[in-house]
Amino acid sequence: GRVVTWGGDNEELEDLDAPTDADYVAIACGAGHSVALHSDGRVVTWGESSSGQRDGAPVDRGYVSIACGQAHSCALHKSGRVVTWGANGAHQRDGAPTDAGYSAVACGEAHTVALRTDGRVVIWGSNRYNQICGAPTDAGYVSVSCGLLLSVALRDDGRVVTWGGTWGQEDDAPADGGYVAIACGSAHAAALHSDGRVVTWGDTSHNQRDGAPTGAVFFSLRRRQIAGVCKLRNEHPTNVCTRMEAPRSSSREGASSPGATHRILLPCMLPGNIVCR
Repeated sequence: GRVVTWGGDNEELEDLDAPTDADYVAIACGAGHSVALHSDGRVVTWGESSSGQRDGAPVDRGYVSIACGQAHSCALHKSGRVVTWGANGAHQRDGAPTDAGYSAVACGEAHTVALRTDGRVVIWGSNRYNQICGAPTDAGYVSVSCGLLLSVALRDDGRVVTWGGTWGQEDDAPADGGYVAIACGSAHAAALHSDGRVVTWGDTSHNQRDGAPTGAVFFSLRRRQIAGVCKLRNEHPTNVCTRMEAPRSSSREGASSPGATHRILLPCMLPGNIVCR
């Protein structure tokens, strides 16, 4: 549960006040700040704070999920409320919903997506590239993910819906169903199919699509089992990476015989990485 940080343009600043204790269960990074979620429900922040990325963080407990944009952050409370802090130039803070009933959050560069328990998607912040207007209005969604300008939502029937962005992500998104996990880079997205295939769409200027793995040998683990990495920078493309891991013997879906080696789908945003171990 310790947190280790490295990289970035201002390493001294981004390492400033990084927590030295243990028992952290989740991490997220913005362009120059980081957020960690402690097992006791506290939110801990460090790094740049020119837009209140640190000073505006909540001081109470009971949080269960965190996400970071370029200069803003969002935390989901166990009560179903969402709390945002940091930059507000595109209404990242004051546009946030004030009701409860949310189950997941994800942040783009300057917009945030929250998933309600009734399966609806709620978005606030920047709408310059249809991050809000292009969002689905129906229900039935079970997962959300954000790139810099795009967003992706996974439906309970296994279909994916994409909106926002500038690289034709909507046109290239898979039209079939059967997907079980989604992840976004800065301008591209990836989805994991129930048959083990990885499907990618969006920007491919740095082989985000052409370099994707082929075959049907991939599966996704629960978020708490994955060491996530995240860094939002316009000038640095984001990749969806796979990591080899030998899972523990388990009866849970996706597990197999002891000693078998599989790949895990996780988002990678470079430069500047952070891991929770």
